[in-house]
Parts: sequence; structure tokens; C-alpha cells
Amino acid sequence: YSLQEVEIETVPVWQALVEHARREGLKLEAAAPRFVPYVGCLTDRETALASLADAAELAGAEIVTAYPGLHAGCCGALGAMFRGPTEAVLKLIDFAARSEAPIVTPCLLCRDSVRSAARSAKKKVHVHFWPEFFQAATSAATTADGEIDD
Repeated sequence: YSLQEVEIETVPVWQALVEHARREGLKLEAAAPRFVPYVGCLTDRETALASLADAAELAGAEIVTAYPGLHAGCCGALGAMFRGPTEAVLKLIDFAARSEAPIVTPCLLCRDSVRSAARSAKKKVHVHFWPEFFQAATSAATTADGEIDD
């Protein structure tokens, strides 16, 4: 049985981390001021995109999007093995290059496949796994009036 079949609510790990940071009044730091999200074709797309948007908000980073399908196409890892760049990923890489922003994904397999696709396309686009791009902030969160909230 799956957890859903026995009616146990699940939350993706990235969303759980963002929710924990919010509850604790913590901020995140981003490796760049803006990024292009990529959730791949095998995840719960809407939840994964929302998680990346929530993380961006906590980090003060801009999430750069085009049309929804661009951020959720197949990465080329059919059967957990990179089979070559897909048209969807090549379009994503071109969009990221034009946007001058790295790509961030919550999937390690997608990260590796998109990196391989960027290399084969000879595009200088950085591709990060979620925890490579977002990290816990080193300073305390501030309140709306600018006071440090320890």
C-alpha cells in the first residue's frame, strides 16, 4: 500500500523544509539572485514549483518562468539513465541562457541530465540541485519593522 492509499498525508521534503523555516522565522540564502525552476516530468509538478517559489520568497530570490510546460518536460533520463538531451530540456536551457539565470531542480537525476544536456549543447548554464542552491541563512530573520528576531 502507498501512504496515500492508507490516507497518510505526505509533504515533499523541500516543502517541509520551507514550512519549517517559516515556522522558525528563518530565512534562506540563494546561490544567485534569480533562477529558472525545473521540476521534471515525474514529480508532482504543481507542488514542486510551489515549493521552489516558496523557497525563492524566503531567500529573496526571483523565480524566472515562461510557460508551465517548459519547466516540467522530460530531462532525458528514461529508465534512470541519460539518453541524450530532449527538445524540452534544450528549450529550457536556451531560456535559462537568455534569462542569464541558473536552473534549479528538486531532482538529482534531473540535475545530472540537464547538466549533461547543457554540456552537449555547449551552453554555459549552471544547473543546481535544490539544496545546492538554497541554504539556511547565516543571519537571523528580521521582522517587518527591521528588528532582528532571534
